[in-house]
Amino acid sequence: MPDRVSEPPTRATSPHAGSACPGLLRVVPAADGGLCRIRLPGGALRADQARAVADAAEAFGNGIIETTCRSNLQLRGVNDAAALLARLLAVGLGPRFAGADDARNVMISPAAGRDPAQLADVRDSADALLDGWQRDVRLHRLSPKFSLLLDGGEALAAPDHPHDVWLAALPWPADPTDGPWFAIGLAGCPPIAGRHSPVVDTDGEARDATGHIRDRSHGSVRTSPPYDGSRVLGAVGQRRLPRFVLSLLHAFLTCADAHAREGRPLTRMHALLADDPAAADALIAAASAASGVTLRNDPALSAWQRHAPSRALHAGIRMQRQTGLAMVAVKPRLGRLAPADLRALAALCDHAVTGTGTSAAATRCSGTDHAASRAASDARHGAVASDAARLRITPWHGVMLVDVPAAAAIAVQGKLARLGMAVATADPYSRLGCCAGAPACARSLADVRADAARVARIMPSLPAGADVHLSGCDRQCAAGSPPAILLLARAAGRYTVVARETGSGGTLHTEELALDRLLERLAPIDHRAPTPTDLHEPNA
Repeated sequence: MPDRVSEPPTRATSPHAGSACPGLLRVVPAADGGLCRIRLPGGALRADQARAVADAAEAFGNGIIETTCRSNLQLRGVNDAAALLARLLAVGLGPRFAGADDARNVMISPAAGRDPAQLADVRDSADALLDGWQRDVRLHRLSPKFSLLLDGGEALAAPDHPHDVWLAALPWPADPTDGPWFAIGLAGCPPIAGRHSPVVDTDGEARDATGHIRDRSHGSVRTSPPYDGSRVLGAVGQRRLPRFVLSLLHAFLTCADAHAREGRPLTRMHALLADDPAAADALIAAASAASGVTLRNDPALSAWQRHAPSRALHAGIRMQRQTGLAMVAVKPRLGRLAPADLRALAALCDHAVTGTGTSAAATRCSGTDHAASRAASDARHGAVASDAARLRITPWHGVMLVDVPAAAAIAVQGKLARLGMAVATADPYSRLGCCAGAPACARSLADVRADAARVARIMPSLPAGADVHLSGCDRQCAAGSPPAILLLARAAGRYTVVARETGSGGTLHTEELALDRLLERLAPIDHRAPTPTDLHEPNA
């Protein structure tokens, strides 16, 4: 077993020291300086941690703090990685065990344990997965991008963001021994009512205009044949879930090792299943044999669909399961926070989030002494969605305060609005996103942030709820869930447009357009999805 982190680890402690994927121990170069990713268990951040991040961004970076589509934070322009690392480790933002920084990609809803619509509280299960993943040195070999989704059925969630392994709570009666049931699938996301799920997890890879990965795993560039990433492979009880999933990760590594010996290296679930879709059943069988957990295969699973989450909740106030408490969700403009913003959020946690009413900690733990003990342990070891943390970074590049007294929620929302954050979905910036773009990223073909500001002006003319994402290249960084309209930069001021019809799998394409012409054509659209006629400009 690896040692718990007691001294600042070095870059050499990571098995992926040469990876281009940023981490806390692996600050990677970008056009604007070093890029550091701070992985947050459950997206949770305490007030003292928020202040530390703000201070570190100013002292050791260029002051730019980005939210990510996996509920993490990134610092740009890092100029002193060692000093930055020491500052962040001092407030508990590092891994639980040395060498385990990359073994922390477990995504849950920012409202887990608090959302009235949830079918199961996934926080303790996510905590067990993270602990097991980080303890196991062999599992540290998994790609820094390898990720798990643990979906409790919350209304405030991003289950359409694909992962290597996904689990989603089922609306079935809980098993007396094993607790709530969870559907499980690979290389994708759960089937969602009224939505077309991505056929494969393509996070962080170059994609074509449809979003399909261009597979480089065998030395060639090609569009992978689709594996149905929404396919349900069985159901597992919540109490057995961590043991089964950790065995599944080992089964994947064993399979990857076999491919490597044949000269066909692979690091992600989508690469394996694109080549051999039948490998999904083989992995499940291997995990069942190793863990002693047999999945439930009920005929109803083939027809099951997760209820659609509500994007209307990405910005606004929502009451919690706990009496008298509310969640206040906002979106920083284009996913960026200034150090002053983080300090203001920390101050709100100190003064406005008092924990009155029936606290989330009391709901989660029985007994005051146990609740206090759990909160103290959470604070020390970075537990998932720690009850000591009142800030959440959301997978739609937002921020949420939890456990806000309901009587204070509107006042808190007003203070966040004065910081320039989108506090309601009527704000164009609540539905608009982009990557870092040029000049910060050398890959980017356009200054997408400047172009996004122009797109913001026509957002009120788009169909209700339609979201737009601008990407500086085909990697589609920061996109997360598939947007209704995707703009892929081809040159400065020129984009290829992909419009996805709401509630269908159809994808409408256009030739590349000058941004000026595109904005002229999008502006009149109202109350309907864009059509090829709206977007096409044959001679642009």
